[in-house]
Amino acid sequence: MKMDTFTARVDRFQDESLSSIWQYHLAVPLSVAEPYVREDKKRVIVTFLDGTKKHCALMPRGGGEWYIFINQKERKALKVEVGDEVPLTLEVDDSPYGMPVPEELQVLWDQDEEGSKYFHQLTPGKQRTLIHWVSTVKSSDKRITRALVMLNHVKALKGEVDFKQLNAEVKAANQR
Repeated sequence: MKMDTFTARVDRFQDESLSSIWQYHLAVPLSVAEPYVREDKKRVIVTFLDGTKKHCALMPRGGGEWYIFINQKERKALKVEVGDEVPLTLEVDDSPYGMPVPEELQVLWDQDEEGSKYFHQLTPGKQRTLIHWVSTVKSSDKRITRALVMLNHVKALKGEVDFKQLNAEVKAANQR
């Protein structure tokens, strides 16, 4: 498996059109990014010096430059600021979804053939978004609730997702 170790600089986009949550990123040298991009392997796993792993994508910045997003929680954990150098390892992410699947969601896919079918008809990006959405809650009970609501939602919409409606549905489910 291809693996590269290098040091990336923490940087911040100055473009105000970007959402404030995604202004911070790690610059990936072209010499590192190019083989991944050439082989269409832009989904990667980053391993930081402390052993933390992050599933993410190499993103084009333009002019042959590439980067990886880094959020506030990750910056705090690593104790880094703009301009700091971060040692990391990059490897191809060959996982089916580009991120770990919560056990609760996997169990529901196994039990709900129709829900699983409609989920797997979604684009890979929507699949990752929904997996992330289920994964972000700490409680197993809440992950089950989100996964159930999401599968019922994609079944009701025959493989479509209305994120505003989905959020309203999970909010209603949480109030029961």
